[in-house]
Formats: sequence, C-alpha cells, structure tokens
Amino acid sequence: MLGRIKTGFFYIFVCFFSLVGIMVSGLELYSWQAGTRWQPHDINALLMYDSPTMQMARTVWADIKYLIQYGAYLLAALALFIAVAQIKTVAKLISDFIVAKGPIYELGSVITRVESSVAGLTNEVDRLSQLEPTIQATAEKLKEVLQRLGDLQRLTVSERTDSDGAAATSPLADSDVRNWERLRELWNANGRRLDDVIERIPDKRRRNRFQRMPRTSYPAIINGLADDNLISEAARQASLQLHATFMSYKPRNRKIPDPAVAALVVLDELLERELAPTNDDGDETPPHEPRPAIVDTAI
Repeated sequence: MLGRIKTGFFYIFVCFFSLVGIMVSGLELYSWQAGTRWQPHDINALLMYDSPTMQMARTVWADIKYLIQYGAYLLAALALFIAVAQIKTVAKLISDFIVAKGPIYELGSVITRVESSVAGLTNEVDRLSQLEPTIQATAEKLKEVLQRLGDLQRLTVSERTDSDGAAATSPLADSDVRNWERLRELWNANGRRLDDVIERIPDKRRRNRFQRMPRTSYPAIINGLADDNLISEAARQASLQLHATFMSYKPRNRKIPDPAVAALVVLDELLERELAPTNDDGDETPPHEPRPAIVDTAI
C-alpha cells in the first residue's frame, strides 16, 4: 500500500514539473520571437482575452469541440446500426429470459425449501443425539431382560414331569435325583455355551435374531447356528443328542442310569472344545466364567 502511494506521488510530481517545463519553454519561445527577455507581465499579456495566444487557443478549442461532437454523433450512429443489426439476437435473449424466469424462480423456492429441511433435520439429529444415552441404557436393559427370560425358559424346560399328568406316587431314589441334577447341569451348561456363541456373532441383526428365539426349543437354535456356519457339524450333532437325551429323561417315572450320565459327560467335554471361543491365531482360549443361571433345586 505504501509503495502505491509513493508511486502516485511520483507521477504527480513528474506531471507537475513537466507542465512547468512546457510553460517555461513556451515563454522562452515567446522571448526569442519578440527579441526581448520575458517578464512576469508578459504572462498576463498572453492570458488576456484579446491576446493572439488566447484567440488561437479559442479557435483550436472550437475545432476540437466540433470534432468531439461529430465523433460522438458518429459513435451513436454506429451503435444504433449495430443494435438494429443484432435486434433478432436481443429479442431472442429477452424471450429466453422470459421463458427461463419461471424455472429460475422455482429453483429458488426449491433451494429455500431444502434449506428449511436441512435445518429441521439438523434439529432432529441434535435431539436424537441427546437421547443416545437413554437409548443405550434401554438397549442394555432389554439385553438383560432377554438373558433373564432365557434363564427362566431353561428353568421351565428343565423341570421333570409326570408321565400321566398326576403327582408322583412314590419318592425317587437318591441316585436318580443325583443323576437328574447332573443331567440338568450338563444341559444348562451347553445352553450357556450356545448363548455365548450367539453373543460372539459380529452381525447385530443376526445376533438379535438368535437372541429373540425362545429357549424352550433349542433344536431350532442349534440348527440355525449350524446352518449359518456359526458352529461345526460335530457341535450340531452333539448338542442335538445331548438335548434329546435330556428331554427323554424328563418323565419322573423313568429311571436315569449312570451310563446315560456318563455318555452326556463325554458329549459335554466334546462341546466344551467345539464351542469354545478361539483367538485370531486359531488357538482356543479358556472359556470365560459362565453367566449365573436361575437354578431350582426342587424336584
């Protein structure tokens, strides 16, 4: 900025001194023509109305004025000629503007509506962001409720029933009670292992689908996990066999022999290996502490 100011002052000084030089040169030329040295009153003589210099200046100015006037007339005539020659183009431009005026106004109204919609969406996003902690807390509560519901469903299924629907007429032997409790323990343990497999599903939609399946029908859960390649075929067969064996001994009038319990223990050890979580390297990790289940010791 300072450099531009300096340059402007420099040009002003050059013009001023150039004008002074022209005036001095003119006075020197006048002195040479008159044969005498010019004096300050000679400047007044030059600027007098009737002086030859002023008369010549007025004549030159009149000629220049007429030249400028006629030049302006010529430019006006030329502009009028060009306008007449391009009248069709001008008319087409005006017509196109009139035709496009409606879409332009409509586009402006659309932009206004979009801005209003964006403002409304921004407000809704802010409101939902404020509700995010509440939504997360509700999801955790729902997950806990589903887990407790699964425990209650397992408890209901794991109760022994009477074959004829009546109460038992004779007490069960201690060995039979002990074997039934062991069967129920093994069945619940595999149920918790299957729940852990469901919890490890990375896809939330698939995980929620299995979490909502009732625990009163474990074969559907087992087959679904196997069909989705979430458990192996060996785990499917062992789980179905364990479930079928457990369900076959639910009637109170059926005795539970020790070999049946031993067979389920073998299946339990197999399922512990098949359903255990694995590391990225493929090594099995120690099974985490199972979630406590609701256990009813009453027979």
